[in-house]
Amino acid sequence: MRRRKWRLLAGIVVLATIAAGAVWYLRHEGQADLSRGSVPATLAVESLSFARGVQMPVSLTCDGDNHSPDVKIPPVPAATKNLVIVMDDLDAPFGFVHWLVYDVPPSVRDIAEGASSAGQLPPQAAEGTNDFARLQYDGPCPPSGLHRYRLSLYAIDVSLGLPPGETKGKLADAVRGHILARGQIVGLYRRGSR
Repeated sequence: MRRRKWRLLAGIVVLATIAAGAVWYLRHEGQADLSRGSVPATLAVESLSFARGVQMPVSLTCDGDNHSPDVKIPPVPAATKNLVIVMDDLDAPFGFVHWLVYDVPPSVRDIAEGASSAGQLPPQAAEGTNDFARLQYDGPCPPSGLHRYRLSLYAIDVSLGLPPGETKGKLADAVRGHILARGQIVGLYRRGSR
């Protein structure tokens, strides 16, 4: 009888360890940036819609007009064939993707605020499926507390030619080994604090 209890206890410990590892893996992968640890050259990406490290305006969120942010694109490496934009929530338990844009021509220097909902993304650009299961920008809408939102820009050395609707995971697979440079800007949002 004692032996059976110990086996049961050992089984529970093993299952708990596996479950904890799976949760850690999903959280890490969901929050990982597309470069997955490699350190490409840095791009000085900026936005006229929000400043680094401060509260994002309500107009970019679910509490406002849900406008996609302006993205100022700096000069990119000469070998760049494509630009990719990802906006995700760094504080969601498993990461949360708010916006994916890819196949942006490297000659583009600005994507205007609200371009996603207005259908004014650059020609050839495609939007991926966000974690609201929609092909568009859906802004910050944290259930509680202050969350950090990372807007990342990637310069890649291949033309993707992907159809609209790709997920962050599929996009990460497609760009692996092709990222020339990366830039990020992080804004904050807490609901009810205007």
